[in-house]
Amino acid sequence: YGAYGKRLKSQWNPLIKKLSEDAFTRQAVLSILTEEDLKAITRDFPCNLSLLFWSDDGLHLNLTTIVRSQDMYLGFPYDVFNWTMFQECIAKSCNLQIGSYYHFMIIGHYYLENKPVLLGISQSKFESSITMKEIQTSCFDLETYNKLITGEEYIRLRGLNFNSFYNDRDLSTKRDEIGREKYILGLK
Repeated sequence: YGAYGKRLKSQWNPLIKKLSEDAFTRQAVLSILTEEDLKAITRDFPCNLSLLFWSDDGLHLNLTTIVRSQDMYLGFPYDVFNWTMFQECIAKSCNLQIGSYYHFMIIGHYYLENKPVLLGISQSKFESSITMKEIQTSCFDLETYNKLITGEEYIRLRGLNFNSFYNDRDLSTKRDEIGREKYILGLK
């Protein structure tokens, strides 16, 4: 229910058009929360509420993410990665450079079973970092985006559990099944 892809799909092209026409626009906002969400009875309520894209110099695209509630172990690291990749793709699509990323979380929490891992992470000393290669071309066109949304929906609706998928199959069977899934999704 709370997946973001379908919620953002119809907003994609207008956002790129708006930013391409005016890098200084203050109207480049993607809304994730909908009126239907307020009526829904579900635990899969969207945590991320909106994405605000903006530039203060006309050269760099900044992104501010507004989050109502987020798990510090199961959500935060993945959302920061995903949204900054999204920022890079939008920037490339609009011929802008990557700017700053801001993540406003109203309520941060963690589940007790994850506390030991979080404590370990907080006490770790990171001595090096890895720099990812910059995306070289515009990475999103609507056709590719539609394939990703279709794939996500296909996996979610089939209830695929990738942990058990990888634990109980030999490598050749996994490779065949992954190839078949890619073919079905139109990604091959």
